[in-house]
Amino acid sequence: MKLTDLQQAFSAQMRKKATAQPLREVEEIEKDQWEAFADDGNESYVIQIVLEKSEVVRHTCDCGKYDAYKFCVHQIALLLHLANGVSGKAVLLPKGQNTKEDPLHTMLGQIEKADLVHWIKEILNVHKDLQVAFMARFEPKPDNYTVKNVQEITNAAVISVIKTKKKIDQTELKQILNLWKQVHQPIIDYYLSFINTTEKIEILSALLDVVDEWRIKLNVNTTKFKTYLGAIFAKTIEPLHNIAIESIWEATITKYFQTGFKNKNDLAIDWLTFLGKITQIEPNQQRVDFILMLFKDAYIRSTSKKSSVVNSWFTELVYDIYKKANKTTECILWIKPILHENEFNMEVIDQLITQNYIDLAEQHCLLAISNNQYEAYNVSYLHRLKNIYLLQQPAKREELFTVIREIFPYYSTLDDYLLILNEHFKGRDAEAKKWRTKVMNKMSNYISRERSITVLYFEILYHEGKFGKILQNLIICETAEIACMYFDTLYILSRIQLLRNLAMFGSYYMKEEADKKRFLELAEKIKSNYSTQEIKNNLLKENAYKHTAFVTFCRAYFAK
Repeated sequence: MKLTDLQQAFSAQMRKKATAQPLREVEEIEKDQWEAFADDGNESYVIQIVLEKSEVVRHTCDCGKYDAYKFCVHQIALLLHLANGVSGKAVLLPKGQNTKEDPLHTMLGQIEKADLVHWIKEILNVHKDLQVAFMARFEPKPDNYTVKNVQEITNAAVISVIKTKKKIDQTELKQILNLWKQVHQPIIDYYLSFINTTEKIEILSALLDVVDEWRIKLNVNTTKFKTYLGAIFAKTIEPLHNIAIESIWEATITKYFQTGFKNKNDLAIDWLTFLGKITQIEPNQQRVDFILMLFKDAYIRSTSKKSSVVNSWFTELVYDIYKKANKTTECILWIKPILHENEFNMEVIDQLITQNYIDLAEQHCLLAISNNQYEAYNVSYLHRLKNIYLLQQPAKREELFTVIREIFPYYSTLDDYLLILNEHFKGRDAEAKKWRTKVMNKMSNYISRERSITVLYFEILYHEGKFGKILQNLIICETAEIACMYFDTLYILSRIQLLRNLAMFGSYYMKEEADKKRFLELAEKIKSNYSTQEIKNNLLKENAYKHTAFVTFCRAYFAK
């Protein structure tokens, strides 16, 4: 959605309500990343909107009260604010137009230095956060930072704002982050001056660690800490790229990997995700391949351990990095399936089948099925096993029979039905009859609910010549698709009964847009094969079948 689409996306009532919502401290914290506070009753919420060429690509609010479009009134208020061009940036005056001198600047020029120093001392003694900011600005920078320095500087900034409080509000959080930007910049500059050595990575690591520790300790529902960590990582991208000697670059990147794995899970994800982003922006393919190799080696080592939790997030991370680097085919042989992550596993299995790694695809399917707690989750894996065994005929003939029987009627065809009936139960007529009765009863319960099963059910009846059964069940199938498919056969069987049955079907299926389109086709078949009197007496009879969707359609059609 773009800022120009707000009028179409939200009702006039919602826009009016959002316009009345007061916002404060609207700020562009990074390029195209906007933040504001909304005071709503006794609560204060943080809103974030991320734009890309005026299109909303991400939006969050602490209130959690979203509408059907996943927007809350606070987010809409900020969107309207931005759409109206109120950006919070300085307004440039036309050339030649002078600004009136700020009275504050005039006053500062008139105050005696001694008085100003005395007043600053008083203020700094009262406001500890200003004291920290003042020291960060004017204190001589050390020649060397230690891990202890980094921790003390970061902790002092937080304590100057919250003092002994254990819970903070959004205004205090903003104060902390603003202070950190000031006190951390010299530390970051110090690290970057040594980026071509691996000795000072501990300084960067200590900085990230202490920020994350405060994220956990303060326990505020916000993404701002993660955004702040991401901004620190981002400052290393260009200096890393500018390391000219490949052996030094490789040693530095390797150290980043090692540091990431030493951290707690959350921060480890940040380190490794950052390295993954480098593969997307690094133009040197040799360097990209080096990072991918590190991920592969680290992943293979990690999957040899028993920690399924680590393997789960790391598996998805590594696969996603290879996928974005267009190297999926290089990782599918060693990427492992994830417990209960069926969508991810399906993608890996499909890649294996496409690349003709059939045996490994089969292993993944069987492993997932053995771990699933509910049979319903097995259907997609059984579908893939069926395709795998079809590729391995005749060697996997019995396995194919077993899978088709287990999956039937899902992802099944008439050929599957006949294969089981004529081949698997060959010479066992009683068992074949029992199996047929079971599956046909099962499918009849899905008529009108599952299109593929409905179509298969009628295909079987047609193949077996049970045309009377098709005519009888036409009433409950509630789909014009089946009626059109077998119209000619049923017309020959019993033309008047067909018309009467058509008058009684389709009560609910009209909600399916695809089936609506078949109503016209079916009405035209009736018009071509029946007289006006037959249609009137059997289909459009007054006070009969007036609630069926198809009759309602036909009354309008034949009234033209």
